[in-house]
Parts: sequence; structure tokens; C-alpha cells
Amino acid sequence: MSSGWKRGVDVASWVLLAILVLLAALLILSAFNIGVRAYVVSSGSMSPAIHTGDLVFSHKSGNYKKGDIITFIDSRNKYVSHRIYRVEKKDGKTTYTTKGDANNAPDGSPVFPGNVMGKVVFHIPLLGIPIAFFHTKIGLVVLIVGIGAILVWMVLSSGDPSKKKETTG
Repeated sequence: MSSGWKRGVDVASWVLLAILVLLAALLILSAFNIGVRAYVVSSGSMSPAIHTGDLVFSHKSGNYKKGDIITFIDSRNKYVSHRIYRVEKKDGKTTYTTKGDANNAPDGSPVFPGNVMGKVVFHIPLLGIPIAFFHTKIGLVVLIVGIGAILVWMVLSSGDPSKKKETTG
């Protein structure tokens, strides 16, 4: 293998390893309660602001207003990220009416503060696709085997350092 080709493969291996480690770190961090949680967007109801396959990060604040995009647990026990369409206060209790930006009408069920996971603070386009895959059993195996294979490749491709030729400048 030529040195230029080998260098390109080495760089690609490091980049792929870094991506896999980042994805693994995101998976691990999302399992802990650090104030920010990641959610994979599974529908286009928030287009054009947020698309299917994006990864949204929500932060629990307790202070939500009209126009905020929040992640909440809906009546089917699914995570949903929609914009607050209306805030209602009745008898000292607050409820939120939400609506997906791409939807024609507001959602049918009110969202109670206890069901709000947080306000969407940022999102990363398309990163939810591999995250969703790595949350499956086969995806986790692929992630672990992939990281292991890259590490083995990097060790084996580096060769024996004692056999490398010294160059003088």
C-alpha cells in the first residue's frame, strides 16, 4: 500500500473512530439526568424547523411560553417535540396546547407541566438516524464491534515501530 493511500486510510479510521466514540458518548450521556436529554425526531410534524431524523436536545426549565418548542410525553406515552401554541391557566393550573409547525391544527390533548421533558435548546440535523439505530440491539453490537475493529485495524496497521526506517534530515 502506498504511503499516501495508507495515510488516507489512517485519517479516515481516526475520523470514523471519533464519530463512533461521540455517538457512544451521546448514548451514555442521554441515560443520565444532567439537565439536558437527547431525543430522536421520528416525524416531519415540525418541518421546516426540525426534520425527521434530527436529534433534539431538551433542557428542563419549568418556565415555558407560547412559541417555545417543548418535548413532552403525549397521551400514547410517546415523546413528542412540538411548539407551544397556547398557554392556559385555570384554577391555578397550567396546561399547554401544542402544535407541530407542519400540522394544520393544534394537537388534540392538552400537555400538563408534569409531562414536559424540557424546552428544545438546539438540534443536530440527521444525527438522530444513527442514534436510533444504535439504540437497537443490533445497532449496539455494530457500534461495539465497529469501535473494536477500528482499534484493531489501527494497531495492526501501525506495524512494529522497531522495524521502521529512520530518516535523517
